[in-house]
Amino acid sequence: MAAFKLSGLTGKLHKNLKLLLSGAVITLLIATVQIFQPLLLELFNGKIYDVTLNAVHSPQTTGVPIVIDVDEKSLEELGQWPWPRYRVAVLLEKLKALGVASVGIDFLFSEADRSSPRAVQSDLKSDFGADVTWTGVPEDLQDYDYILGETLKRGPFVLGYKFFDGTPAKSEDCILHPVNLAWLDSSGAQQNADFPESSTVLCNHRELAGSALFAGFFNATPDRDGVYRKVPLIVKYDGGYHASLSLAAFLMSRDTNQVVAVRDAQGLVAIRAGGVTIPIDNFGNMLIHYRGEAKTFQTISAASVYYDRVPAQELSGKVAFLGTSSAGLMDIRTTPLDPIFPGVEVHANAVDNMIAGDFYKRPYWMPGAELLVLLAVALGTILCLVYARTFYGLILVTLEMVLLVIAAGYILQIYGLFFSPLMPLIACVTIFSTLTLLKFRMAEVDKDFLHNAFSKFVSGEVVEELVKSPEQLKLSGEAKQLTVLFLDIRGFTGISEKLTPQEVGELLNDFFTPMTAVIKQHGGTLDKYIGDSIMAFWNAPLAIRNHPTKAVRACLGMISGLVHLKQQFLETYGVTMRVGIGLHSGEAMVGNMGSSDLFNYTALGDTVNLASRVEGLTKRYGVPLLVTESVVAGCNDESIVFWEIDRVLVVGKQEPEKIFYALDKTDHSALEQEIAGYAAAYHLYLARDFATADKHFTALAEHSPFPRLHKQLADRCKRFTATPPPADWAGVHRLGSN
Repeated sequence: MAAFKLSGLTGKLHKNLKLLLSGAVITLLIATVQIFQPLLLELFNGKIYDVTLNAVHSPQTTGVPIVIDVDEKSLEELGQWPWPRYRVAVLLEKLKALGVASVGIDFLFSEADRSSPRAVQSDLKSDFGADVTWTGVPEDLQDYDYILGETLKRGPFVLGYKFFDGTPAKSEDCILHPVNLAWLDSSGAQQNADFPESSTVLCNHRELAGSALFAGFFNATPDRDGVYRKVPLIVKYDGGYHASLSLAAFLMSRDTNQVVAVRDAQGLVAIRAGGVTIPIDNFGNMLIHYRGEAKTFQTISAASVYYDRVPAQELSGKVAFLGTSSAGLMDIRTTPLDPIFPGVEVHANAVDNMIAGDFYKRPYWMPGAELLVLLAVALGTILCLVYARTFYGLILVTLEMVLLVIAAGYILQIYGLFFSPLMPLIACVTIFSTLTLLKFRMAEVDKDFLHNAFSKFVSGEVVEELVKSPEQLKLSGEAKQLTVLFLDIRGFTGISEKLTPQEVGELLNDFFTPMTAVIKQHGGTLDKYIGDSIMAFWNAPLAIRNHPTKAVRACLGMISGLVHLKQQFLETYGVTMRVGIGLHSGEAMVGNMGSSDLFNYTALGDTVNLASRVEGLTKRYGVPLLVTESVVAGCNDESIVFWEIDRVLVVGKQEPEKIFYALDKTDHSALEQEIAGYAAAYHLYLARDFATADKHFTALAEHSPFPRLHKQLADRCKRFTATPPPADWAGVHRLGSN
């Protein structure tokens, strides 16, 4: 009894150590992802920010930023866009008369107004040789750009322009009105940290730009998923620093042109402008605290302003942005709160943040804080699952997940800090799922009948050989050319979870019996049952002519037999049985690999290992059977068709292997077009025409019984299209990559 208790205690300690080690490995892997912050994590964190912002945002604004909308009504009353510049001037004068603090113009006037009388006069002269004079039109009304320029001189108007990368423009062609920027560095600051620099600008007509008091760029770069979460505030160009349209409009409303950029040891931290400290990232971007969907800000039709339909005091002190919501003119952006969002309202949101001071930010130290939370959550989950019942672990994990989500929303809403709970949540779910499955697996292994039922199978041929000459098999073995088979039941863990241990044993008996019969029928030797797998080989202990052919025939027979047995398994056990079979021919050591008192007639060597690897590939490629080139070469049955699938290099091997799907010629007609289409696509793939091959594989996947096969190659083509393989690439896929 004492010995039994000691044995049980040791087993429990061993299991706990295994669970602790497994949890530690999972935690290390997830923590590594958190530390290195890959692009995919950045994309998912963006989505988490969107969800969190949707949950906590308030549509309440300061009421200061407004939108003057060149809407459909305005176009109907004032004519199609672009309007004559004098009409824009009249609109701006009306806004100034209504007392706006500043007007950001979200339009670009890059060329002269061709509708001006003077321009029309010049065009008629140039095109038709006609001398036209205007009667009753004063000289100063014949140039609409001059009229608008005179209005811009009197302010408070901010022209918009656009930076982009391309052929550098001549700096003298553009007048951009840079801000007066000073640097404020803390101790140990990165003094080489600077705002991003642009090489090219699309600016306003020189006459207008020279008349304006201020200007700002209206660029905004979306994140990689196309969502506009940030806006750049400062861009460096031609030695000067230039404000965004939103920042310029804010500065104009505060009657200042002074900006102070703050740096610390991490780089850019904030800018101070107009009495406000605005947090920025290391690229000069401000994270926008969006107030809501489109039309959250007060929006007034430009026609209403133009025709004096706006009350005198309604716009006093407002920061107005002149833009458009008209179809065909609107600059549409996707934001966290609205997939169809007018670009002009992005500026309004940014200015509202500056006025309210309720900025959102993600400091450089936040990923480190998330890592600490991840480690704490992982430790709690591991300890609970190791030393408590799974039920209590489920309660803890659920509580952790709820608290993480609530904490993320609370921190963003109260402190304006974006904390992403993504990786701690992944740690919770992954550790709980893995350790729970591991505990279940350990419990299953403890059931003796499963071990006894599947560890002592030997074929009749082996028993017969041992009876005839057991002395030859005790310690000796011989190298022979074998064809080795591995068969595995797909999704067996999920199947076993649905059944009682007794039902699992009965199911395996019902499955292994007909499969083993097919193997023996075609001259194969059953090596062993490995859990839910079968290992068998041909050409030992008895020599068999054409053993690759017999092995392939056995595989096709098992697949065909399983088709007929599927209904039986479904009715009896409520499960669908699927298999993966791998087949390889080559030299292996075969004989008794046991001890002097226990015979274990088996095969060992690289051939066996490769057959096992090939079986594992059937799941990746989504086909029930894969054979190697050596099997194809040794098969002399013309009624068997081989479909080349891929060229792979397994771990530890120097030479690549071609892998094939084998099928009977009677089944070939149903797949003939698909096989031909795959061959054509694979030829394009080998020829490095990955984009075209991707299209072919994707099209094949839509109607194929093996969609995963085509998607596997299509995904690979997509990666190679983005990042081509090296020049010496020969179409070989290294196992371990996707």
